[in-house]
Amino acid sequence: MILRIRILIILWLIGMCWNRVMATEPIVSFSVRDMPVEQVLLLLEKQTGLQVSFESSLLEQMKPVTLSVKKQTLSVCLYELFQGYDIDWQVTDSYLILKRRRLADYSPKDSIKMVSLQEFVVEADSLRRSFALTNEPGKELLSGNQIRRLPVFMGQPDLIKTLQHLPGVATGTEGLSGMYVRGGNNDENLFLIDGMPVYQINHLGGLFSAFNSDVIDKLDFYKGFFPARYEGRLSSVTDIQTKSGNMQSWHGGFNIGLIQGLLNLEGPLVKDKLSVHVSVRRTWADLLAIPTLAIISKINKETHTGRYSFHDINARMDYRHSDRSLWSLSVFSGDDVFSLTNKVNNNYANAKESNHYKVRWGNLAASLNWRYRLSDHFHALLTASYTRYRSKLRYSDEEYSYVDDVYKKNSVFSTMVSGIDDGRITAQLEYTPSSKHRIQGGLSARLQAFRPEYEEINQIEESVPTQIRQKNVQRMLGNETVLFVEDRFTPSEPLRIDAGISLSSFYLDRTWYWSLQPRFSLRYLWNERWSAKLAYSRMHQAVHQLPASYLELPTDIWLPSCSGVKPSVSDHVSTGVYFSPNRDYSFSMEGYFKYIQHLADFKPWVNRYPDGMAWQEKLTEGVGRAYGLEWMARKETGKLTGWIGYTLSWSERKFEAYNMGHYFPSRYDNRHKVNIVASYKFNEKIELNASWFLSSGNWMTIVPESQEDWPYLYRNNYQLPFNHRLDLGLNIYRKKKKGRMGIWNISIYNAYCQRNPTIAWAEWSEGTWVKIRQLSLFPIIPSFSYTYKF
Repeated sequence: MILRIRILIILWLIGMCWNRVMATEPIVSFSVRDMPVEQVLLLLEKQTGLQVSFESSLLEQMKPVTLSVKKQTLSVCLYELFQGYDIDWQVTDSYLILKRRRLADYSPKDSIKMVSLQEFVVEADSLRRSFALTNEPGKELLSGNQIRRLPVFMGQPDLIKTLQHLPGVATGTEGLSGMYVRGGNNDENLFLIDGMPVYQINHLGGLFSAFNSDVIDKLDFYKGFFPARYEGRLSSVTDIQTKSGNMQSWHGGFNIGLIQGLLNLEGPLVKDKLSVHVSVRRTWADLLAIPTLAIISKINKETHTGRYSFHDINARMDYRHSDRSLWSLSVFSGDDVFSLTNKVNNNYANAKESNHYKVRWGNLAASLNWRYRLSDHFHALLTASYTRYRSKLRYSDEEYSYVDDVYKKNSVFSTMVSGIDDGRITAQLEYTPSSKHRIQGGLSARLQAFRPEYEEINQIEESVPTQIRQKNVQRMLGNETVLFVEDRFTPSEPLRIDAGISLSSFYLDRTWYWSLQPRFSLRYLWNERWSAKLAYSRMHQAVHQLPASYLELPTDIWLPSCSGVKPSVSDHVSTGVYFSPNRDYSFSMEGYFKYIQHLADFKPWVNRYPDGMAWQEKLTEGVGRAYGLEWMARKETGKLTGWIGYTLSWSERKFEAYNMGHYFPSRYDNRHKVNIVASYKFNEKIELNASWFLSSGNWMTIVPESQEDWPYLYRNNYQLPFNHRLDLGLNIYRKKKKGRMGIWNISIYNAYCQRNPTIAWAEWSEGTWVKIRQLSLFPIIPSFSYTYKF
């Protein structure tokens, strides 16, 4: 009897202690999908009353979160949230402190460790600082979910058009997906997908970007300060990380729009070890073009056939060898094909004539990444990648005749090819000796094969081959080696310094081009709400893309630096002031100045297409400068989110062969630019998105009627009028059983049908302008799409 009483007393005491322990740990509940981890931590702050603090670099590698938690303890919730990441946590009386995890495993059954502030000292940044106060000047972090929330064109979200809404990014030609950052050219932007460079970023001449937003996990966009590990472009870096496949179960979905469709599938091949994620997108515009051309042929009594199609394929495989070792293999393929054939029968002359055009361009790329954790302080990353870009134009003109019982054939076949093969291996090592230092260094070796331009012409006259010509057949090999090191040093909580240096060598045609590129960034926190930043970056670019016309086309050629034009170099200084009054709002003002040397362009009066003249002899060098101010206000939480941005900027060029050797405005010298982006979530089922922009017009050259050489002396002498446009989008979410969901999207592009000009030309009479004619391509365009996820 006494033994039973003792057992009951012991069980009662254990229960009281267990209830006491459980009472000290908060209980949380939430359900989120593709939400940035910072916003998830904000939810935990509201439910637990704890203030979350962490080292500024801790969450940089974390992906958007999809997680459902119902009445779970905070420890279990945090385990699910940070599973797969080297992140641990500790709780004080009012703080939840995140830190890098030790090598020892952690069990979700363990309770939260309770320590005092004196026992755990860390230089940490609160959540409200993380949005506006801890990033480098000019850096933006976007998730795939944020890209998909903007109004879409023809039912498909667009990464490039999303970036165009940011301050300092010119929109380029109306409706197209070019990108001109802080006065730079379109070829001065580096795009990386899982470490592999991409040279062609558009479909359909720029109406769609080549990046499928459904596979984007997150991206880092740099336009001000560039870490030393990035090299090869002058104006911006867009580093895209694609989604890993789910290691636990299979998921997928499809999207059907007006002119394209998408299929997405992910899941484990071996649970917790090997996963795959595949996404395929293709247009069916060619199916719509067939009946249209058939009707035109019947009306004109001619034969017209043609097709246009594009596709892109993203595939990724992840292999978790151990807690220390992770492998990933990524493949990207994007291809466009356009063809048009015209046939005419002349029965009276007993003759036939046909001509055929075919253009094909695109990327094929693959990368292999190996991440290895050597210890708590050392992490290694090895990347091997290969990218092939090709642009091919074929043209044929054939004529058949039968005269006096003699069959005759006259024909011309022409083929023009341009392309790049880019292979590279990069090894990086990250060392974190303490919370005050994060040191990264590495070496990259690159081999590039250039075919700037190649043309082959076969001609037949009266059934006899008479001429075979090949122009600029040469293929050039270049190699580049880059050595870099950078350190993020935090001597005190208010002050943080990012310093790095990159040494690159580029070898081509028996010539070495060396470049030393220092990078420096300083951030000072006046208090929890205010900060100031100052940054300097020198960038180096050894390849150039030169447009052959006002509209930049995929047939524009990529050229390596040579004796006539050295690698371009830019010196970029930026500074800014940032204010975050609370967790909901943030404000920023940035100023910049950029000076560019060794800009490449065509000489006056040279043929911009293959003509037998060596391409090196067609180029000339110049300089450029760009400067401006950027303002931005954000609202990042609540039902209404979005931003308002304004840019005041100047962009100029100077070539001795043009405009009498004086500075003249660059094509995208847009003095004023305003962007308003808003998203309002009525409830869990309905979301309204809107974007509006106003921009100064682009510059172009109006050619006088009587002087053919005048445009080569006075360039960009006419500015198009202001552009403005409103886009609207409505998302309707319909949740189904077992986690499935259907999403209807209804979008209106150019809602009030503003006729923004794409190009202009002059009508002349007796040597004076009579009228400026303008061509507008894009009226109001409604569209819809349906997405199903399972």
